[in-house]
Amino acid sequence: MNEIVQICPNITLVHDEGFGDFCVPIVSDVIMNIDMAFSRALSIHFFSSNPCIIKYNHFKDEPRCSDTADGRVIYLHTHDDYWCQWAYQFAHEYCHHLINGPMIDEISGLMWFEETICELSSMYHIHKYIKPGRHTLHLALRT
Repeated sequence: MNEIVQICPNITLVHDEGFGDFCVPIVSDVIMNIDMAFSRALSIHFFSSNPCIIKYNHFKDEPRCSDTADGRVIYLHTHDDYWCQWAYQFAHEYCHHLINGPMIDEISGLMWFEETICELSSMYHIHKYIKPGRHTLHLALRT
């Protein structure tokens, strides 16, 4: 399977069987809206951040953002059309990507502050998506 899906100019998704049966337009909409919200907040052009690749995390059941030989990779552990889980995980990890700090696995120094900001990012984007009518997005696109 592992088809490459170009979500937008700066974000690529590797379509892995671990992600299950998801609707590409739904996930693309969620990811692009998160990028656009960050871009508005940071006063930068849409889709202009450094490139990143979204992959399924087969190693741990948690999302993460890592520097690899392929560049910045955002590993997600979600599946199917659970857009709220896609949004929560991607918003958190994309926030780490935009902060562009060292990608280490320890909470030292002010890393706790970065984690707090990224957790708030997830909450903000979920709140944005649960506005009236927004929770039916996947139903409208899937039929």
